[in-house]
Amino acid sequence: MRQHFVRTQFIKGVFGVILSLAFLFYTQAIDTVVVLASAGLIAPLLFAYIGRVPIRLRILEVIAIALFSLVITFISIVTGGLTSPFLVWLMLVPFEGALARRRTTVAFAGLVSFAGLLVVAGFHAYGALPEFYLDGSESFLYEGLLTLALVQATLLAFAAQERKRVAHEAVIAGEARYRFLAEHAMDLITSHGPDGSINSASPASRRLLGYAPEELIGMHWLEFAHPADGEKLEREFEEATRSQRDVSAEIRLLRKDGSYVWTELRCRPVGEGEHGAGEMVAVTRDISERKASEHELVEARDRAEDASRAKSRFLANMSHELRTPLNAIIGFSEVMTHEMFGPVGSARYLEYARLINESGSHLLELINSVLDMSKIEANRFQLVQEVFDLDDATDQAIRFVKFQAERQGVVV
Repeated sequence: MRQHFVRTQFIKGVFGVILSLAFLFYTQAIDTVVVLASAGLIAPLLFAYIGRVPIRLRILEVIAIALFSLVITFISIVTGGLTSPFLVWLMLVPFEGALARRRTTVAFAGLVSFAGLLVVAGFHAYGALPEFYLDGSESFLYEGLLTLALVQATLLAFAAQERKRVAHEAVIAGEARYRFLAEHAMDLITSHGPDGSINSASPASRRLLGYAPEELIGMHWLEFAHPADGEKLEREFEEATRSQRDVSAEIRLLRKDGSYVWTELRCRPVGEGEHGAGEMVAVTRDISERKASEHELVEARDRAEDASRAKSRFLANMSHELRTPLNAIIGFSEVMTHEMFGPVGSARYLEYARLINESGSHLLELINSVLDMSKIEANRFQLVQEVFDLDDATDQAIRFVKFQAERQGVVV
C-alpha cells in the first residue's frame, strides 16, 4: 500500500508542476500568492519522497488529502471563485481518498472536498474574492485544466485498478496458502452449517476416520460419536452457537472400519459464511496416544494404591504377631527384674533380665513407629509432646550395646 501511495503522490506532483507552470503563465506575476499556490501544487512530490520512510501511512494519506484540498480551494478563490477553472480539481480529492481503501479516509476526503467547495462558495457569495489572477482567457484555460483533470483521473483509475489487481492476487495467494495448509495438516479441519452438518472437510479425514473428504459432506458429527459421547457433543455445539465462543470436547468417533478413535474436537463460530449464518469451523485431533498414556497412569496409580494397602495390611498383621510374644517377654522380664517371686540369685542375671525387659520395650516401640509410618502416609499421624529424662534415655541406650561391647573388648 505504501508503494501505491508513493505512486499516487508522484502522479499528483507531476501534474502539480504542470498546473503551477500554467498558473504562472496566466497570472504573469510572481508574488506571495503565486509562490504559495505553486508550492502547494508541487508538494505531492515531497510526500512521494516522505512516503518511502517508515512513517504511519494513514497519517500521510490524511495530510496529503487535506493539503491538496486546501491548495485547490486557495487557487480557486484567487482565480474567480465558483467560476474558477481550477475548481474542477476538487472532484479528484474523494477519488484519491478512495485509493486508500479505508472508509474513514474516503469520508474524510469527501468532507474536506465539500468543505473546500463551501469556502469558495462563501467567498463568492459575500463578494470577498480577491483580484483575479487571470488575464481573460478563461475558455481556453477551462479546456486545458479539464483535460489535465481527466488525464490525472485516468492515471489514478489505472492506479486503482492496479491496486485491485494486486489485492486480488494476494487473496488468491492467501487462499492457495491456506488450502495448502489445510490439505497437509495432520488435524482434520471441517466447516459446519447451522445444523451441525459438514459442509467441507480436509484430506486428513482419510487418516483420522478412513473417509474421503467428499464422503463426509452432508453428514453430522453425531452420526460418528460414540453413544456415550453424543449428548456431550450436541451440548457443546449448542453452546458454541448460543454464546459465539470457542468450545472443545474429548469424544470418541466411529471410524469407517467400525473401530473408535479418541479425538479432541475444537469448534469456533465464524458468523456469516458462504453457507449462511451460524457457520462453524472445527478442528479434530487424534488423542489416542494421550488417552492410552492417561489410562496407563491410572492403572499405575491403582497398582500403587493396591500395593500401599497390601503393605498396610501386612504391617498391621505383623505388628499383631510380634506384639503377642513381646508382651510375654516384657511381662516375664519385668517380674524377674522386680524379683516378685523371690530373689533371682546372681546380680548378673538380674541385669540380664533388665536388659531383656528394656530390649523388648524398645522393640515394641520400633513396631509402633513402623505403624506410625503408615499413619503418616495416610495423613492421620498426630504428634504428642512428652517430657522425658535424658539421663535415663542415655543409660538405656548404653545398656543396649554394653554387653556386645564387652564381648568385643570395647569400653563404652
